[in-house]
Amino acid sequence: MIVLDATGRGAAHAQAARRFNRGEFLAASRIWQEIWHELGAGGCVTEEGESVPPRPEAVLYQALIRLAAGFERWSQERRDAAIRLIEMGLSDLEGLGSIRCELQVDRFAAQARSFLEALKDGATAPVVPVLEVEG
Repeated sequence: MIVLDATGRGAAHAQAARRFNRGEFLAASRIWQEIWHELGAGGCVTEEGESVPPRPEAVLYQALIRLAAGFERWSQERRDAAIRLIEMGLSDLEGLGSIRCELQVDRFAAQARSFLEALKDGATAPVVPVLEVEG
């Protein structure tokens, strides 16, 4: 099993988690976007025109960005957009396997999945996940 190691960004992770947990989903997303861009974002195309998939670390941040955007849409009462983005973010995370990171990604993903299911079931005030930082 491959373990994705996204450690080494503790300060950024902690800041993004604080923002997310305060309901500042867009601010959290911006922090993750900076990291995502540093990592080369969403892959590239070679000179021969072949698509190169993004690095797994970039996919992690893409997932976090999508999740934060989904919760931002939920806070704006845009339920359908929230559902789509949260589903996309969770799908990205599921494709990564094991993640080593200062963020408690597995716990956060489980809480986000519960939130998503409650939202799909028509809950008007599902429990928003809490993003915890190790250490």
